Amino acid sequence: MNGIKYLLYKLKSRKRINIDLSKVGYIFNLVLLTISIILLSIVAYFGITDIQKEKLAIKTEGIISSIDYNKNDYIAKIKYVVNGNSYESSIKTNAESAVSDKVVIKYNKEKPEEIIENNHIGYIVIVGIISAILLIKSLSYLLPYLRNAIMIKNVRKKGFYVDATIVEVFINNNKIKLFGLYPYRIRLKYINPADGNTLIFDSQDSYANLKQIVEDYKINTLPVFLNPKNPNIYYVDLDIILPKKRR
Repeated sequence: MNGIKYLLYKLKSRKRINIDLSKVGYIFNLVLLTISIILLSIVAYFGITDIQKEKLAIKTEGIISSIDYNKNDYIAKIKYVVNGNSYESSIKTNAESAVSDKVVIKYNKEKPEEIIENNHIGYIVIVGIISAILLIKSLSYLLPYLRNAIMIKNVRKKGFYVDATIVEVFINNNKIKLFGLYPYRIRLKYINPADGNTLIFDSQDSYANLKQIVEDYKINTLPVFLNPKNPNIYYVDLDIILPKKRR
């Protein structure tokens, strides 16, 4: 049985794999963020370059002396005069252009032999929009993820933990399916001895088979880290029971 068939067999038999989808999303969106930054850098480079060239550009009128067809492009040779001196250069044109047509061109005032063609505006707009969408999409995931990671780190370091009793293990069908399976979540309760109030905690989602793990290892309690000032800020420690931690 090859690898793909074996994987399909495992999935069909509803054997769950321990995948942290939030970390997968983090990596994916980190890649999107990197791509968006690279694209924005390219947009900024060409945008600044075009602006700098535009500052040196002076309009004048030239005459098409010849047209060549080269690799799906029409290349026209243009003759023009600057301060009594004749110059010849090439620009891209279209099939409607003809020899002897007059065209408006821009030349570099510091180098009259150089024609300035700032034709990147279309690419800049398209790539800019795409990069902005990727940037917003990635940050909308990464910022909450990082805030949650910081919260977990702080509550583990500065908070205190209690052993909460497992009430139920249920499938959270409000989340994304992975290989056709919804994640599990554990619900716990803890009676505060100080005031007798019952606190309810839900763990993070996990695609590992938490129900089977809890039953097989007869797990009744789990540590829950609490913010001492706000018990609504907490972290249920599933690491100690997940497969990768029990090996």
